[in-house]
Amino acid sequence: MKGVRSDKPESYKLLGSVLHILGSGNSRSVIVRVRGKGVRDRGIEKLLNSVVVDEDRREIGRVYDIFGPVKHPYITVRLFRGVNLAELRSGGGKVFVHA
Repeated sequence: MKGVRSDKPESYKLLGSVLHILGSGNSRSVIVRVRGKGVRDRGIEKLLNSVVVDEDRREIGRVYDIFGPVKHPYITVRLFRGVNLAELRSGGGKVFVHA
């Protein structure tokens, strides 16, 4: 699935920024601190299983879990196979979700 891009960047909203990378091999995840106000306003619980993209609009994974305080939640994103972690970090770690 990695590498699929959207032609409409306006159809994505900022989800947040990557704080930590967990795991190795095929079971890698990232912890994201939610920063997008539009995402919180829409209802954070609706994000479960949503596809997450990087700044180049490449699909990198799916929302797996939401935890932490309601006003400042964190999200676990399970990464798809083949996602380049170096590219994810070099872009400032910002990730987006479909609006």
